[in-house]
Amino acid sequence: MIYVTKEEETYQRLRFLHGLIAPILDTYAVSSLVLNRLVGCEAMEKHLQMDMLAEVKCHLQEHFIKYGKNHHRRFLLRRHLRCQILILPLSPCLGESLALDPIRNFIKLLLGWQVLETCNQNYLTTYVLTEAFDLEDSVDAVIRRVKRFQV
Repeated sequence: MIYVTKEEETYQRLRFLHGLIAPILDTYAVSSLVLNRLVGCEAMEKHLQMDMLAEVKCHLQEHFIKYGKNHHRRFLLRRHLRCQILILPLSPCLGESLALDPIRNFIKLLLGWQVLETCNQNYLTTYVLTEAFDLEDSVDAVIRRVKRFQV
């Protein structure tokens, strides 16, 4: 449990926790955009993961999200200079490798929320949207739900 006070130590702890969780939440939010491509379709496990990874890399290159050690600085700029964010000459910071683990964990989360379901045939895993979420409006609701947690 975190107790919020006006002490500098609490502020530093919150900055640290923000730096830990923000890249994960950014990855989840960007990966959720790929769900629109699954409406009425199915995707093999590897293809879905690679599509999500490509979407994350694209957002990194366009400076829409930040990943790695300078994430906090990016958050402050985004928060205070919202209109100027695309003008700022920031280079992508890949202080750590961009792995598939957060994407795999996001897919597991979607399975837990019963947004996705799996079909296994011939040792291949295929993902499809469940019947309740196989509509663009339903997928948009999932995207909004995920983005709500983005910091």
